[in-house]
Amino acid sequence: MHERSNDILKKQERDDGAAARSDSEIEASVRREFVNGEELLAAAKARNVRLTDFFAAEQFPDLPVLPRRTADTFGIRKHTASQRPYLHTQDFYELIYVSRGRCAQTLPNSRPLLLQAGQAALLAPGCTHKLARARENDVIVKLVIPPPLYAAVSAPDLAETECVCVFTPRRETFEFFLWGLLREQNAKDGLQTKTIPALLTLLFAELYRAREAQPTAHTDAELDNYLSEHLRDASLADFAAQQHYSAGYAGKRIRLRTGKSFSQAANESRLQAAARLLTETKMPIDAIASEVGYADPSGLYKQFTAAFGMTPGEYRRSFE
Repeated sequence: MHERSNDILKKQERDDGAAARSDSEIEASVRREFVNGEELLAAAKARNVRLTDFFAAEQFPDLPVLPRRTADTFGIRKHTASQRPYLHTQDFYELIYVSRGRCAQTLPNSRPLLLQAGQAALLAPGCTHKLARARENDVIVKLVIPPPLYAAVSAPDLAETECVCVFTPRRETFEFFLWGLLREQNAKDGLQTKTIPALLTLLFAELYRAREAQPTAHTDAELDNYLSEHLRDASLADFAAQQHYSAGYAGKRIRLRTGKSFSQAANESRLQAAARLLTETKMPIDAIASEVGYADPSGLYKQFTAAFGMTPGEYRRSFE
């Protein structure tokens, strides 16, 4: 990473950690950052929620209104450890990139998504999500792209049908444009109206090429339905019997359609279900292990840690 880019990220981390605002500053921020800011403030007042709880409390206020973020200008910032998880939607495109570490978030229907280093996720306007806390050594960058700018710089059909699209671009090339955008945002020469759209165009070209290069992911609706109903006792023999297949034919069919074995697909479903329960409920982790089909909780701990890079307890705390 360019030294100047690293300095900017460190300053953003310091600024977020030191932020202390008056009530009037908080009110202005809520109105500026959320389409429904007035509604959020009214709901907070009705529930006797302090204004400082919006940005300083351990958790974002629990309000009967889904926060909807808004932005009419481009922005690129580090996802810092001071930023707290909260469920929200937005009226802009958001590109999240992991340069170091991992980034966990929940999507519609509480579907967990884990980005590894070198991966990016493009979220469309209206996509509801909740980003986990960044850890100390994570380098996660978020780009805010208003729809008019997105239309001008994006490659064709990059995120037209999905709430979120995940990419694994060529890392060195992608990060060259990414850190260039970070530096241009902080440049003082007034050329940003030219340089930022140019760099964004090249950045999105890399995403488009990455999408074209990666194999198409396929699903098996029959298998998905079966696993959603039989997580605790799923078996290839039972699935095959229900579909009137032989076990051998069912196993080959699953691998042909999904690129995975039955056991791999079942384990992924169990881990996804465990991740949902960790963020949605207060169930003890041992109870969650039993609920999703692990006879021994140690099996969940081992496989969850291998898949998510953190223990189930750490994952739960990252969303608190």
